[in-house]
Amino acid sequence: MNPPCADLPKLDHLGRADFLNVYEPSDDTYLFVDTLHAESDFINAKKPSVCAEIGGGSGCLTATLANVLASPAAFFITDINPSAASACKRTCEANKLRYGEVINMDLLVSLSDRMESVGIDIMLFNPPYVVTPSQEIASSDIASSWAGGVKGREVLDRFIPKLGKLMSTNGSFYVVAIEENVPEEICKLLLENGFATAKVISCRRAQNEKLMIIRADMAAA
Repeated sequence: MNPPCADLPKLDHLGRADFLNVYEPSDDTYLFVDTLHAESDFINAKKPSVCAEIGGGSGCLTATLANVLASPAAFFITDINPSAASACKRTCEANKLRYGEVINMDLLVSLSDRMESVGIDIMLFNPPYVVTPSQEIASSDIASSWAGGVKGREVLDRFIPKLGKLMSTNGSFYVVAIEENVPEEICKLLLENGFATAKVISCRRAQNEKLMIIRADMAAA
């Protein structure tokens, strides 16, 4: 496993028993952590006030983003897995996030109206991206963190058409992908659904996967 170059947030409150039911930070998490630190100036220039993470898992990415931000923001974290939602809450507490709300739900289903009215400035998503049979994605346990269905993209493809309406006019969306997900198609879908730009901004080979982070911006640079 490739360790992150940047420091991880505080996670020692989570143990082996937690990671039986919650996705444990791994190479994709580490690439995301390093990318958020590398994007620090870009992110802070937006002066984000509302941030969200879909499928928060351990809460590592939201805690990292909170550490990157120069000023406080409100954080909304969702996960369909109740064990992951509980882990996220504990990570928010351990890392002293003052404005963190964790909700056990699919994507942002129950928050859509609320988010449309305020607009999300920074959104993070490490989606289930492993190519699997479609029936494996209908899960609310730890399998929901990796089973991605056809092209490993069924969950992401279901979310992208709703995404543009949830973002602020200057918002940015960060998402993990692998080669099997066909990242150029993901970028095309994002452009077709309200984003001005979409591109791969970082990548790393880990074991048999080429991991990458795509950033999509509502406003052109």
